[in-house]
Amino acid sequence: MTARMKQMGKTCGYYLLMVSGCFFGSFILSCDVYYFIPSGAYIEQYGLPHELMFSVHAGEHFHYIMQQWLFALWNWKVYQAFGLYGILFCGYLTKIVLLLLLHRLLLHASGGRRGLAFAETLLAGFFVLTLDSGRPYTLPCCFLLIDLLFLQQLRAHPERRRYGY
Repeated sequence: MTARMKQMGKTCGYYLLMVSGCFFGSFILSCDVYYFIPSGAYIEQYGLPHELMFSVHAGEHFHYIMQQWLFALWNWKVYQAFGLYGILFCGYLTKIVLLLLLHRLLLHASGGRRGLAFAETLLAGFFVLTLDSGRPYTLPCCFLLIDLLFLQQLRAHPERRRYGY
C-alpha cells in the first residue's frame, strides 16, 4: 500500500466520520412532503397555480402565488422516479452537502486548522440532524453557505477580486 493510498484512506475516513451523524437521523418524512407531491404533479400538468389548491378553502378561489413551486416539482419528479425512499435519500444527501459546505467554510475561517474545523463541523452535525429536509429552506441554506464560502475565499485571496469588489 502506497503512502498516497494511505492518505486517501485517512481523508475518506475523516469525511465519513464527519458526516456519519446524518445517517442516524429519523426515517420519517415531513407532512409537508405529502402536500408538495400533489402540488408538483399539478404544476407539471397545468402550470403554476394561481388559486389555493388542496385546502379546505379551495371552493372560495383564494388567489395566491406558490412560492415553493420548484421544490414541489422537484419532489414530484423524485417521487415519480424513486418513491418515498428517493425523497428520504435526497434529504440525507442534502444534509451531507450542507455539512461538507459548512466544513469547507469553517476550514477557511479557521486558517486551515483541520482539527478545529472537524470538531466544529461534527458539533454542527447534531444540529443538521434536526433539519427537516422535506422543507423548501434547505436549498437556500446551501446557497447561503456557497455565498459565504466564496466571500471567504475572496477575503483570503484579494488578488482574485474582479469587477471592483
